[in-house]
Amino acid sequence: MGMVYEIREKSNEKTSEHPKTKNTVLRQLWKNKLSFFGLVVIVIWFLIAIFAPLIAPYPEDAIASSHIENRLKSLSTEHWFGTDDLGRDVFSRVIMGSRLTLSVGVLAIFITMCIGIPLGAIAGYFGGKLDELVMRITDVFLAFPYLILAMVIAVILKPGLYSAMLAISLTWWPYYTRLVRGQALSLRKQPFVLAAKMMGLSNSRIILRHILPNCIGPIIVNASLDLGLIILATASLGFIGVGAQPPTAEWGLMISEGRQFFMVAPWMGIFPGIAIFLTVLGFNLLGDGLRDILDPQLRPR
Repeated sequence: MGMVYEIREKSNEKTSEHPKTKNTVLRQLWKNKLSFFGLVVIVIWFLIAIFAPLIAPYPEDAIASSHIENRLKSLSTEHWFGTDDLGRDVFSRVIMGSRLTLSVGVLAIFITMCIGIPLGAIAGYFGGKLDELVMRITDVFLAFPYLILAMVIAVILKPGLYSAMLAISLTWWPYYTRLVRGQALSLRKQPFVLAAKMMGLSNSRIILRHILPNCIGPIIVNASLDLGLIILATASLGFIGVGAQPPTAEWGLMISEGRQFFMVAPWMGIFPGIAIFLTVLGFNLLGDGLRDILDPQLRPR
């Protein structure tokens, strides 16, 4: 019992370090200029998405409105990013499109984690035939390029923005399953997990209270990097016609519509492309910074 008590004390000491870790993360992000820039970019985009109807001068242009008399007008004080082939304000559509793009990205990563994290934790913790079954299913999904598999699923589900979101989620979960499984395999033999077993805690409680909390760091890093990739994948599906459908103001679809008029109205595709570039760049820079901070092997001493 003395040994169990000692291990339990160490486990409690480990848990008590979390507030310090949070402060360290914030301080390190502040010191890393590129990562802090990425955080600023992401915060700005989320603020734009939240207040999009107030920022966009013509929010109705993001739905089904058209103004043929203003067709393909160049940049001006009235239309900062010009107008498209239906006379809609491109600036308003880019601003309103941020709502769709970010919401789809967040929902897709949430669904992905809801599928992948429990499967990985269960497979890694229990091992044996269950682990073998889960990993073989995971390998089947990983055998196909994620974008091609997402295209097939999106077509089967009927092309649309939310079909694209679900298709991406169904192709992305194996990465989280493998990540959490690897963490669970190493954690299940740690002293604090063995102590929890000796104390008679149920397997579900051990997974929820001891395994998953210690996987948070890698999950956060992966999610921050993957959000940029998922936004890019959503735009790609919209570009090829199996994602968002007209007249939706989605950045990938806007680029696809603008390519037909690139020689006469390049702004139709350039500004949505810049929006995608800045968003993906922001998530990548933040993800790199979080990886350096939360990965013990890379953390500065």
